Amino acid sequence: TAVTTVLLFSAGLIAYAVLFTRAGFLPTTIVLYGAATWVLRRQFTLRSAALSLIVGAVFSVILYQVFTQVFYVPLPSGSWWEGR
Repeated sequence: TAVTTVLLFSAGLIAYAVLFTRAGFLPTTIVLYGAATWVLRRQFTLRSAALSLIVGAVFSVILYQVFTQVFYVPLPSGSWWEGR
């Protein structure tokens, strides 16, 4: 239902905000974008989930490259990977 979708997206945005500085831009965006496209497709199969994560990975890498290489905006790499 629409209420379930809104609640899932709200929980996803909260999780994104919490994990963004810890896990970094790339892993967090891949997971959030992949999960969002999977939920919106409403095809809850393993193949659909894998395809959504692949699309999320491609989209996230493109965004990362545009922001860091074109706009020179540093994006967080994540405190978990930096040893902090």
